[in-house]
Amino acid sequence: MARRLDLPLDCMLTLAADDDADVLATLARRVDLPRNVRHWLATHESDVVRAAALQAWSVPAEWLGRAEHDADPEVRAALARRPDTSPELLERLAVDESETVRRALLERHDLPDAAVLALARSPEQDIRLHVASAEGLSAEVLDVLLTDRDPAIRTLLAVRPDLTAGQLSRLAEDESADVRRAAGYAAHLSPATLFRLAADANAGVRRAAARHPTLPAEALPALAADPDDGVRLAVAGRADLPPPARPARRGPGPECEDGAGATGRLTDAPNSSG
Repeated sequence: MARRLDLPLDCMLTLAADDDADVLATLARRVDLPRNVRHWLATHESDVVRAAALQAWSVPAEWLGRAEHDADPEVRAALARRPDTSPELLERLAVDESETVRRALLERHDLPDAAVLALARSPEQDIRLHVASAEGLSAEVLDVLLTDRDPAIRTLLAVRPDLTAGQLSRLAEDESADVRRAAGYAAHLSPATLFRLAADANAGVRRAAARHPTLPAEALPALAADPDDGVRLAVAGRADLPPPARPARRGPGPECEDGAGATGRLTDAPNSSG
C-alpha cells in the first residue's frame, strides 16, 4: 500500500503511524509525502527509516547537516549517495570511520580529488582496488597507490595506460615479481626499463620483457640464451629476431634440457619463423 501511486493523503497519514520500519521506510521514499510527515520520519528511531527519508528529491539543508553526524552509518551512507551532497561534505565522508559510508561513495562518478585521495588510503583492500581501477586519477592519487603496501594494488596499477615512464620505472623495480611482470606488459616502457626487466632474476619477468614489442635488439642475444624455456620460446617467436640471435637447430641430447620439447620442435623446420 505504501508504494501505490494513487495513495490518498489520509492513507499516508495512517501508514505514518505503522509500527513496521520497512513500511515507514517505503513511505519515506515517496516524492508526494507531506513535509511534516517526512520531517517526522527523518528523526525516527530506526536508522532504516531515517536513511530512507534522506532519499527524497529535496530535503532541507539542516537535515543534511544532521545526517552527517548521525550515529548510524546507514544514514551517513544515504547522505553519501545524494546527488546534491557538496564536495566539501563528500571529502569528510571519505574519511568516515565506517567502511559502509566509504563504500557508498564508490557508487559516485563525481567525487572531488581530495575524496578520491582519502579513499586511496582506506584500510580496506577492495576499496583501494576500486580506486586503482578508476579512470582519470590525479597524479597525487597515483603516487599514493604506487606505494601501497599490497602488491595486488601495485600490480593492478602497473597495467594502467596513463602511467608515466617514471612511474613505470618505479614499478619495474618493485620488490614483488608480480608487479615487475605486470610492468613488463605496459605499452610505453623506456629502453632502460626494458633492459632492466630483461635481466630480472625472475623468469616470469624476463618472459614479459622478451615479448615486449619495443624491446631493444641489444637485449635479444642474452634472452635467446636464457636458461628458462619460456624466455627462449618467447624470443624465438619474435618476428623481428635477427638471424644471428636465432638458436641453432638442435636435437635431443644431454645439452638440450628439453630433448624434443618446445625448443626442439620450434627449430626442427628449416624455414621456421618461430
